[in-house]
Amino acid sequence: MVQERSLGDGVYFDEQAYPGIVRRLLIWIVDCLVLLALLVIAFLVAVLAGILLVFSGEEDPRVLAIIAWMGVLLFSWIYLTQLKRSKWRTVGYRLLDVKIVDLQGNRPSLWAMHVRLLLILYWPFTPVISLLWIGADKDRQTLRDCYAGVYLVRSNAVPVGTGPLHLVWYFALGHTLSYPRVQRNNPVPAFQQDDSAPPAN
Repeated sequence: MVQERSLGDGVYFDEQAYPGIVRRLLIWIVDCLVLLALLVIAFLVAVLAGILLVFSGEEDPRVLAIIAWMGVLLFSWIYLTQLKRSKWRTVGYRLLDVKIVDLQGNRPSLWAMHVRLLLILYWPFTPVISLLWIGADKDRQTLRDCYAGVYLVRSNAVPVGTGPLHLVWYFALGHTLSYPRVQRNNPVPAFQQDDSAPPAN
């Protein structure tokens, strides 16, 4: 039988390579704390600089505040997209020993990381639903991971097999959900009889 391969092939990992809910939650907490610390530092710097500008009377302090917040947003975006996919990874990824890869086992594209980040703004991809989805997904991926075409795996994980990519369909949360998934090549059980073997005498 000829298999449909119009979407190409992908890789899959051992089940133990995928982080579970607890590890994912810890990653979120660590990275949120990092971004929160950055936000506090930027706020304090903006306040201090604003006070100095008011006393000097040289410039409107509101301009500096806007620049500071824009800098925080830019850094947060880079931290959650470019840095997360790089070899350095985020603080949460490094501490919890995970990395993010695409369905071919390579570093994901920057576009995929942007899509993954923006999807969190849409209802089915919220953090709560993501945690619930991990428990139901055999590869322990969030719904955002599935749509962005990425895996979150342990940092030393290597693929254990390849398979064709197929679209899977789910009807859940009031939505019809569809995304590409790697079809695992199931090995033949050891106890299954080989029909090609000659009959016993």
